[in-house]
Amino acid sequence: MKLTSLILLVAGFTASASGYSQRVTLSVQDAPLETVFREIKKQTGYEFLYGSKVLQVAKPVSVQVKDMTLEQVLSKCFAEQPLVYNIMEKTVVIGPRPPTYAGEEEKAPQPLAITGVVTDTSGSPLHGANITIKGTTTTVVTDRTGHFSIQANAGDILVVSYVGYERKEVKVPANVSAPLTISLRMINRALNEVVTVYTGYQALSQRELASAVTQVKMTDIELNSKYSVDQMLAGVIPGLMA
Repeated sequence: MKLTSLILLVAGFTASASGYSQRVTLSVQDAPLETVFREIKKQTGYEFLYGSKVLQVAKPVSVQVKDMTLEQVLSKCFAEQPLVYNIMEKTVVIGPRPPTYAGEEEKAPQPLAITGVVTDTSGSPLHGANITIKGTTTTVVTDRTGHFSIQANAGDILVVSYVGYERKEVKVPANVSAPLTISLRMINRALNEVVTVYTGYQALSQRELASAVTQVKMTDIELNSKYSVDQMLAGVIPGLMA
């Protein structure tokens, strides 16, 4: 009884192996996929199972094979098809290729190692300048020679800033062949910028402050102990009454 079961088991494996090892010879040029299926069925006896609309998206097949296995032939026929197949017993089941496998998956862009130097308009390096990838928290700082290195993708915007200088935005090029040189211009502070004068009651612009302050030299003051300080300054500072 055991011997009979063993023989049947071996026979089953042999039949299965012979099915997959059947040889196919095929020569077609721009043939409909359904025509290829019929020819393979004639040579192997395998059935093809698919829905009525599945082959509507199939591409014509051009293949030249001789004495190849069924699996090898099917691999060639489906290489560029939006379809997939699965061999079950003596039937080849055809279905649409899942969207996630519809082609080579799009690879995420690889970051580029961006290097460069930040200087002022005279070419002097700026130590401690910030370089930030716009829209992110990725930030690096220039070293004592004004140089920096940052990982960024092509198309990213680098925001370069330094205290007392105008901020600049630089787009990362697709092909970086040399270090970037970024020059920042010093901010021109207008004279009418408001500053607070420490009198406790008035705020003056720099221009107003410049015209309101009178310089008094020691030589303009007659050092005489008979007079108080306000009396000594009277006549020296316009509008000051003793």
